[in-house]
Order: sequence, then C-alpha cells, then structure tokens
Amino acid sequence: VDCPVPEGAFYCFPSCATLLSGERGFRSDAELCTWLLDTAGVALVPGRAFGMPGHLRLSFAYADEQIRDGLARMKDVIENLAA
Repeated sequence: VDCPVPEGAFYCFPSCATLLSGERGFRSDAELCTWLLDTAGVALVPGRAFGMPGHLRLSFAYADEQIRDGLARMKDVIENLAA
C-alpha cells in the first residue's frame, strides 16, 4: 500500500492497486474495504466513490492512538495475505 502525504486535508488516499490482483482475490477497492472492515474492524471508503479507483479513503480526524491502532490492525491482516 502506497500513500502520498496529503496537503491540508484530514484524509488521504493510499493506493491499494497491488492488493487488487487475482492472486489476492480482491476485485475492487470496495471489496477490499469490506474485507478490511470484516477482518480488521477498520472502516474505510473505496476511493472510486471519489473518482480514485484502486485507492482507499482513510480519514485521520481521530485521536492518534485510534489511528495507530487501526493502521496496525490493517497491517497485520494485509501481511497475513502474503503468509
């Protein structure tokens, strides 16, 4: 997952293109968002809802601790895909 640094916003759009392959089983950013909600308990919005297919919309208008926890849970489940 690759994420450019946002400029003056409270959200970012990390690319999830590498996770959207036949090997991983995700056919769209929406399907990946559903899987992350079900598996990691992290709610994201598909980037295609904002004209950015292949991306996730991640808000960071939360406490730093909540953001770190959510990112750690996402990292854990995504890393388990490769295992």
